[in-house]
Amino acid sequence: MTVLGTYVIEPYDAPEPDFAIYPVPVGTPNGTRMTPTLVVEVSKKSYPRDSGIKLRRYAAAGVKDYLILNLNESRLEVYRHPMNETGLKSDWRYDSVTHYYRGQGVTLLAYPDVSIHVDELLEPLA
Repeated sequence: MTVLGTYVIEPYDAPEPDFAIYPVPVGTPNGTRMTPTLVVEVSKKSYPRDSGIKLRRYAAAGVKDYLILNLNESRLEVYRHPMNETGLKSDWRYDSVTHYYRGQGVTLLAYPDVSIHVDELLEPLA
């Protein structure tokens, strides 16, 4: 069992992101699990799951920057500020949702000097 943020994720139930960055300081003991600072999903057929159950699980785990590269719509969806007003497991969501399109970019919360440009993400997949 892995504990991320306020949500306990069972090994058989853990979402597997396409890309994630974990803040692991030097000297962190092996096997220590931390909440990722960034999770990215690349979605086409998996979009309903990535924008549904996975989104709720990442929000519950406290992932502050959740990005979905939505290939169906050629956009990058950025979800921020996880919240849950009711306390129910099924009510986790993100308070901020922004869509970015070709020609636009987004700065990462944990790495303000790093920008992700939509064109650079979509070009290799075209």
